[in-house]
Amino acid sequence: MSVRCDRCFKGSLRGKKIARARQGLNYRSSKVFRPNLHSLTVIVNHRRKKLKLCTKCLRIVKKEQAELKRKEAELLAKKSAENRKKKKIDKPKRTVKKIKVSRKEAREKRKTAKEKKLLVEKTSPAKEKPAVKKN
Repeated sequence: MSVRCDRCFKGSLRGKKIARARQGLNYRSSKVFRPNLHSLTVIVNHRRKKLKLCTKCLRIVKKEQAELKRKEAELLAKKSAENRKKKKIDKPKRTVKKIKVSRKEAREKRKTAKEKKLLVEKTSPAKEKPAVKKN
């Protein structure tokens, strides 16, 4: 199992671990510094591939993937808009005839409707309210 980034090939380094209290030569021991690796599944050439990436490369790859998805979405939107335009051109438009009513006619219709309402209210028997008893 390699401890190496698949994108930038950053690997482990060897160095010295120094004691804080005593910084002389006798208080140093060897240490291995390893990169901060994360695994990420990426689609490469229409195939899934699992990569080990350091944190810096991980951010870069995620940003690239987001840009690709955004561009694909824009292309799909353009294609669908073009298809909609083609469909509109191909279909014949339906014509709907609007009947124009003059203002006087409209006013007369409203008056007749109001008169009918009044007639219905007058002919219907009025409901009497029951008497309220007071103590």
